[in-house]
Amino acid sequence: SPILPGATVTYTFKGIGLNDAGTNQQSAVLKFSGDNNRLNDTLLSSIITATSIGSYPISENFESPSTVLPYVETLSGSNQLWSLQTGSYSNPVQTQPLQPRSPGNQFYLFNSYSGATGSVSRLYSNCIQMPEITNPATPPITTISFWTSHDDLLSSNEDSVYLVVTADKGLTWTRVAGLARYDALQPTPVWKESIVDLSAYNGQTIQIGFEGVSKNGNSIGLDDINLNFAGPLSVKLLNFTARRNGKANSLQWTATTQLRMKGFIVERSTDGKNFKSLAEISATESAVTAQSYSYADLYPEKGTNYYRLRIVENSSFYKYSQIRNIKNTGLAELIVTPNPVPSSMKLLIDAEKNERAMLVLTDLGGKKIFTRTINVVAGSNVIEIPMNQVSRGSYILSIQLESETINTKINKL
Repeated sequence: SPILPGATVTYTFKGIGLNDAGTNQQSAVLKFSGDNNRLNDTLLSSIITATSIGSYPISENFESPSTVLPYVETLSGSNQLWSLQTGSYSNPVQTQPLQPRSPGNQFYLFNSYSGATGSVSRLYSNCIQMPEITNPATPPITTISFWTSHDDLLSSNEDSVYLVVTADKGLTWTRVAGLARYDALQPTPVWKESIVDLSAYNGQTIQIGFEGVSKNGNSIGLDDINLNFAGPLSVKLLNFTARRNGKANSLQWTATTQLRMKGFIVERSTDGKNFKSLAEISATESAVTAQSYSYADLYPEKGTNYYRLRIVENSSFYKYSQIRNIKNTGLAELIVTPNPVPSSMKLLIDAEKNERAMLVLTDLGGKKIFTRTINVVAGSNVIEIPMNQVSRGSYILSIQLESETINTKINKL
């Protein structure tokens, strides 16, 4: 049919087979009468037909041709940047190479060092059939775990990788987690595991991807991906507390567990985001009875320490507790209980060392009500102070130590 100058025509092709998995090349030859340039008469198009995976666990270690994440798409920039790396990787700015995760010898590399700032490309999967929700009261909990490399090289270049998910065949992708390469605590490249809950996609067919964003800095490794599901964890965490005890930090929690529980992994962070394991605490095998657990961090980092519990079943399925934090500034800590104060109050004092201290109670106008000398020891101290002779009102309680003074406001009933 004739096409007028400047006009467009849409042609619909029928009967094109889309059942062959993988990348399929499609071509259409257009012949125009009077057109002597035949070099632009053929239109080429690539159509990707992904296979469907539904057998769990779904694992990928990149030691053989990938059946889970076989596709790479360049979103911006001129290079796809994702490539399979055999053996260690290094570039001119690295002090130490990035070694493959043992026992393998291959991993996927996002080569941001070779990509201009702003380059983005996506490594993505075949179709994945997420677990069905057969019982809404006990839906499956589906998680994906994977390992990425981190270091403190090129700190001004904040290269990152995002875990992304699509539920509409790639029309839209959602970033569900982000991993920055830069880690001020890692002078040389190391591998760290991340675990992300994907239960929101249960019952759907999705594709997962890893979207690399280059800032022209050091590169990022990706390895050992595992997608699996389990029923709700049998453990019930009844409480979880963290407080200073002298120079150490004391963690305590109470939980009910089932026989299939493995235990708890205590994790610590200095920024509330990047955690590392400190210790494994085995679970007490009890069907319903609440059990108490504790752990002492004898060497906390200076500043604020963040703690969480990774709750582990024998199936290696994880769940995290809430995060607790403790400020370790080299100073003492004072807690008054109860407050408001009835006829007496208890002072809970965490001290850094043995010393004598002066307690001073003043009213809000600065008038001194009483003073008392006390001895404190390194660690926890509980001191009871009679208050039946103090009038009702608001006061300032000060504890004067050798190197500091701590003030807190109390209310007398």
